Amino acid sequence: MTSKFITFNIDLSNIFVSGSSPGITTGYTLLNGNDISTIFKPYVAGDTKYKATGFLTSGGFDLSDVFSYKPPLPLSISGCSMWLDANDASTLTLVSNKVSQWNDKSPNLFYVNQATSNSQPTYDTTTLVNGKPTLSFSNSCLNGNTTANNITVGTNSYSLFVVCRYNTLSNQFIYNKQTSSSTSTIMLGRYSNNIASRFYHTQEQPPDIANAYTANTYQILELIVNRRSRQDTTYQNGTALNTYTYATDISYNHNNTSQVVIGAFNTSKLWYLGGNIAEMLSFTNPYDMTTESRTQIEGYLAWKWGLEFNLPSTHPYFTSPP
Repeated sequence: MTSKFITFNIDLSNIFVSGSSPGITTGYTLLNGNDISTIFKPYVAGDTKYKATGFLTSGGFDLSDVFSYKPPLPLSISGCSMWLDANDASTLTLVSNKVSQWNDKSPNLFYVNQATSNSQPTYDTTTLVNGKPTLSFSNSCLNGNTTANNITVGTNSYSLFVVCRYNTLSNQFIYNKQTSSSTSTIMLGRYSNNIASRFYHTQEQPPDIANAYTANTYQILELIVNRRSRQDTTYQNGTALNTYTYATDISYNHNNTSQVVIGAFNTSKLWYLGGNIAEMLSFTNPYDMTTESRTQIEGYLAWKWGLEFNLPSTHPYFTSPP
């Protein structure tokens, strides 16, 4: 007896709805609110048993000929090297609402951690942002403490996007990729009442690039390091703040011995971030980030965290998400 498949077209919009709320990692939700992963599970990188584009039934059948898997937007943009998402509780190691480890959702499977309990950030489910939790930092930080957990930038171009807020005005650091406790390679933070977005390639320090600061207000802050065009540019909520141009090409090799610290200037926890981080993305590529990619990421973050009206009215994703 020969089995045959019947092919037909059917609208499944009355069964499935697209979207990531409430934190669905597969990108689809049943209309009754259940995660579609109770029926299907997506391919996991490295699993040679199934197709890379496929959905699987819970019994393991490959449905890639029926459904095509669309990765979440950060992973659809080339070079995603770090994705820390406070809205995804599965990436957090929690003890009494303290975060000892924050796992990366990028293909790098990077993570930052903190063994000392009184130096750990808090999983903040009290003050939600667009209905979503964040990580609250106060005298706390997370860091990559092995070479395997320190992002390798090399001589590539590099971009950093952060959704965060400051509680106070001066000397607060969000992100630092450092070669020692006092020497930075890539840094995003507030110093002397300014945003100090600095990119070191010969340990020479470009000028601080200030942003418009409002206490306790969430913003999208960006540092775009385009090494082929020899420019660093900072953005706030999709609007360029300032650009620093280098006279010569940047050849400094940012290898993975440079430690990543989140929530403080260095591993001695000097100059803590007093505030919250909702999401952090980095992209590392041999070529410069395009305007199209940058605005897609801005649109994704803005609509996810309820900041869409902070985008300029001319932004391509001011009225609808990417």
